[in-house]
Amino acid sequence: MVVPGLFFAIPAESIELGRRKVTVEEWLLLAAALNVPPPLLLLPLGVPDHVAITPNSEIHPHLALKWLVGRSPLATTDRKAIGTDEWYKNAEVLRLHQTLEELQDSALQTSAFLRHAEYLGDEERTAVERKNFAAALQKLWDLTIAMRRAGVEPPVMPDEWKEKMREIGIDTTGAG
Repeated sequence: MVVPGLFFAIPAESIELGRRKVTVEEWLLLAAALNVPPPLLLLPLGVPDHVAITPNSEIHPHLALKWLVGRSPLATTDRKAIGTDEWYKNAEVLRLHQTLEELQDSALQTSAFLRHAEYLGDEERTAVERKNFAAALQKLWDLTIAMRRAGVEPPVMPDEWKEKMREIGIDTTGAG
């Protein structure tokens, strides 16, 4: 696989022989070049072995993955979470982005259901799906406002969705 604009040289032999560690930049470049999610280069998912995260914590790769992607705090070998209050506070920005992804998926799905009902000419179903789509867009807009209030800049929303929001009466000016 070729990634456009991706030209780099990683001293693979030095890394393979253990004479040199991989930098974060190289890890990401290697994942892009191999077209694999970066965590797969770090964690032996699908095997029963534990991975050492710290000298005092060897955990199952699934628990390590949850920690790596911000889904749960780091755990000790006996599966006790470490520093949960602080971790959840620090992970808030990830939670906001995860929620954003879920709400975007919901809006895409309800939009597809609406288009399908319109295509079929089913007026009753179209009315239901229009309400569902409006509710999904409202939740999405509310989250973008909450993100900004938390100091997190959400990605740009598709113009088509902003237009639909205006059509159904959601005020897209100002905070969002």
